[in-house]
Amino acid sequence: MNGKRCALLHETAPEPEIEKVNQTTRLYRIMSIMERQTVDRNYVSVGAWMGMIFVSFIPVINLIMVLVWAFAGENESRKNYFRAILAWTLIMVVLWAALVAVIIHTGGMPAVQKFIEDHQVAQSE
Repeated sequence: MNGKRCALLHETAPEPEIEKVNQTTRLYRIMSIMERQTVDRNYVSVGAWMGMIFVSFIPVINLIMVLVWAFAGENESRKNYFRAILAWTLIMVVLWAALVAVIIHTGGMPAVQKFIEDHQVAQSE
């Protein structure tokens, strides 16, 4: 090991202990760089959020863009947000479908209106 060059640090490492310290230092530097890249990768500016929310107000385009933002790109924060939007949308569709099924099963809107009128009369007496 004495006199050999360390490929990544470009310095001589005369003793094994120094080489271990240099490897540890190199590892910490690599981890620090990786942390910075992770933070930068997940950063979304306020302006970007405002633009995405604005696009979400445009009919038809919003559906396409929510799917694109939920599954494409490297920004995990944005992807998770739009995946949550899709999950809530799916939950609401299921709840609306259940409500429609209940209304149809009970005889449609006339039966629901009669039920409401009967309860209003009962409460007013």
